[in-house]
Amino acid sequence: MATGPAWWLVDAADLVVAGPYADQGEAVWATGPLSPEGGSGGTPAYGVRRDGGRLARRPSPEDRAWLADLSGELERVGEEWDALVDDVSPLVGLLCQLGASLVEVGLPLHDCSGRTATRSRGGVCLTPSPVHDGVVVAWTQHLRTTREAPRPPETERWLQETMNRTLAGLLGGLGFTTAPFGEASAALVTGRRAAAETAGDQAAGDG
Repeated sequence: MATGPAWWLVDAADLVVAGPYADQGEAVWATGPLSPEGGSGGTPAYGVRRDGGRLARRPSPEDRAWLADLSGELERVGEEWDALVDDVSPLVGLLCQLGASLVEVGLPLHDCSGRTATRSRGGVCLTPSPVHDGVVVAWTQHLRTTREAPRPPETERWLQETMNRTLAGLLGGLGFTTAPFGEASAALVTGRRAAAETAGDQAAGDG
């Protein structure tokens, strides 16, 4: 019998094996050995259970909240995107992937054009470069560091280079293809490697 949308545990064929659960956390908890059931088989998924026990997946409340958060961050990308690339450009897809990956790890995007009331907070600046067929990624510090509490020039250079190198390393680890760009230690991101290739690189690094 079909039921309303909820969290369930499903097998590889999307057949329901347990549930429903009140939220995603409860479904995840049910898979662990400390749960009252001692760990249920299956993977958490959100949707409607149909007759026959198969799950018709639906966007979960958590998914919708994430997409709203990501959309708000992408609104901070500079308006020059509209003039330099169109909606079908591969750079738009690359931008969305970059933005999602950065927000997922907890890094804010910088409001490069002053489109919001929080431009001063800094963050990761994403700038399209159709000439180089990629996206230039660089760190922008909080406005306070240049106005209210400026640091010595050598400290500013060290901090900027450190943050840019850290960003480049992070994106490389997340599977993006990066290369040094310009004299300010920014990175040019031109694409994303396959998941299997990324996993192999990480394994080699751990070794």
